[in-house]
Amino acid sequence: MKVCLYLEFSKFLNGYFYKNAGTGFLSSFKNFLKALRLNGVLVTENLKEDYDILHINIPFLKSLLAARSARRRGVKIVMSAHATAEDFTGVWRISNFLMPLARRYYRFAYNKADIVIAPTEYTKNLLLGYPLKKRIEVVSCGVDFLKFKETEKRNYHKSREELIVFNVGNAIPRKGIKSFIGLAEKFPNNRFFWCGKIFKSFLYKRLPKNLPSNLEFKGFVPDILEIYRNGDIFVFPSYEENQGMVILEAASAGLPILVRDLPAYRGWLFDGENCLIAKSDEEFARKLEQLMEDVGLRERLGAAAEKMAESHDLKNIGKKLREIYQNLL
Repeated sequence: MKVCLYLEFSKFLNGYFYKNAGTGFLSSFKNFLKALRLNGVLVTENLKEDYDILHINIPFLKSLLAARSARRRGVKIVMSAHATAEDFTGVWRISNFLMPLARRYYRFAYNKADIVIAPTEYTKNLLLGYPLKKRIEVVSCGVDFLKFKETEKRNYHKSREELIVFNVGNAIPRKGIKSFIGLAEKFPNNRFFWCGKIFKSFLYKRLPKNLPSNLEFKGFVPDILEIYRNGDIFVFPSYEENQGMVILEAASAGLPILVRDLPAYRGWLFDGENCLIAKSDEEFARKLEQLMEDVGLRERLGAAAEKMAESHDLKNIGKKLREIYQNLL
């Protein structure tokens, strides 16, 4: 069995298209590529080679043409649903106009596959509502667990004033910028960092001009591992996610995590067990206060998050993908 794992534009200027867009598409593609190789699956990225299965990561136009050509040769088609129309929420100024168009496009594109891979049950249910006629399997985007795991024991015993609160994600409204700024205002004695692409195009809403002095938007950070090592509390107030790969990265690093109550997290994030979950800005502030005050809670949640992340390790993800491929042939 040979698989072509294909991500359109991934080779263009060493992935510049995806890095500039600030999305997780390139990361999820690399995760699947490594996951398959860890499980002994023969995999190529070259559409011109012979293969039994074509796995498309994002259904752009060239990818759909490649799928049509491959099907004529008897090749089975798998597509990853890393993108949905709901992702457009709070991204561009014209998001509300684009969402119904995106939903129709994704319905058309994903229905060209034999099997669609969704990262969570939430995404699967979204796609079923489009509706999608094809079989949908749930496979996490995974995390390179050992890459993000702390090599030295994390210091949970810093003083309250030393604690660094941070987030990783595009600086767009959907990611909860307003909520994060509000937290920085409520906790002026702590440093807050937001690490992720800052967009300057007129299509995107700009960051507020007057930010709290203890909050820094760092933009794209090349060495994200350093951020996970130096941060103390990971706060992710996003309003819409299909999974949230950065949560798995933070969990692998043993960080205590605070997230918004989203359906995408159900079944793998549990309030008070491996994270804290907030339903409102007021609850975010209250639960962040808990984490700052209670070193034992930070340590317990960090350890549980790390254990959860290990179950999403690429070795396990590749095994699931291999089984899906084998059952398809």
